[in-house]
Formats: sequence, structure tokens, C-alpha cells
Amino acid sequence: MASLRILTRSKLSSILHAFNKTEIQRIVSPSTLEIQKRWSNFKSCGLYKDPSKFTKFDITSDPNEWKYVERLFPYKTVPAPPKNVETTPSGWVPPKEPNTNLPYFVPRTKNHMHPVYMILSKRGMRRLTYIRKIQGDIWQFESELKSHIEYLQPAQKKRVKLVSSRINEPAGVVIFQGDFVSIVNRWLQSKGF
Repeated sequence: MASLRILTRSKLSSILHAFNKTEIQRIVSPSTLEIQKRWSNFKSCGLYKDPSKFTKFDITSDPNEWKYVERLFPYKTVPAPPKNVETTPSGWVPPKEPNTNLPYFVPRTKNHMHPVYMILSKRGMRRLTYIRKIQGDIWQFESELKSHIEYLQPAQKKRVKLVSSRINEPAGVVIFQGDFVSIVNRWLQSKGF
């Protein structure tokens, strides 16, 4: 198969070199040539020479006007979450006081969110729920969360669907097969993480 490709490429290039440029342009459609020209680089498009097409602007040094410009800049660091709020309008819940009786701990990410992610693979047919940054007894964490997920899943009469999981202890990651992101987030909120 590879030799056929090489043969085809070598024959095609010799055929194209046999024609001159005008004959190739007759063979290739004009829309293809326009696409090649458009996608080639920024130098292929013409330069603006008419200043009336530019956006009009004023230069000012007034600090009262500058505060409106500063609002548009992105934050340099992630802002601190609001204090004394139970739930924000987006549904975000701040962490409670850490429970020292639990043998495990799941810290929040730098954006103050739970480290719970869903990974799609095999063209969206396989869904994996990843819980990262787990510290402490990861085996007890996995068994409690697995029993909670199995309790919430409706039992099917003909076949029993067990929740399968995988643990990566050195990385502090637990992977569940299926889409359990919302269940895990609510469970972590109930634990105070």
C-alpha cells in the first residue's frame, strides 16, 4: 500500500510538472485557488490604505474613564470566594469546616471547585468519572463513595449493574466507569469538602 502511494505521488508530480501553470489553473477550479490564497498567510490579503475604515478612538488620561477599561482586563489571580454565603447563584457551595474524623481529605482546585471530572472516550460511548487530589485512606474513600453510588442507582430486575472502579493510589485518583459527576459533587459537599 505504501509503495502504491509513493508511486502515485511520484507519477502525479511528474504529470503536474509536464503541464505549465496556465494549464494547471484550467484544471483546478477557481474556488480552490481562492481557498489556497486565503489560507496561505496574512501577506496574501491586501493592506488597508483607507483610514476611514478603521475604528475611531480617543486617547485620554482621565482616571475616571480608566476604571471602565480596567474592568475588562482578566484577573491576574483567582479571586477569593465570597464569605458568609451558603450558595451562590451559579450553584457553587463553599467548603465547610473540615471534618477531622474522616481518614481522607479531598482539597478543592485552585478555582475553588471539586476535583471531579468526566472523560469521554470511544467517540462518547465510554464515560469515566475521575476524582483527583485524594489524600489519606483512598481505599476507604472509594468504598464509601461506591456504596453511595450503588445505593442511588435504581436496581434493574433482569441484570444487576455493579459500579466498577479503579484506584491509582500514588496519584490519588479514583476512576468510576459511568457518569457520576453530579452524584460525587453532592456527596463531597455533604462531607464538607
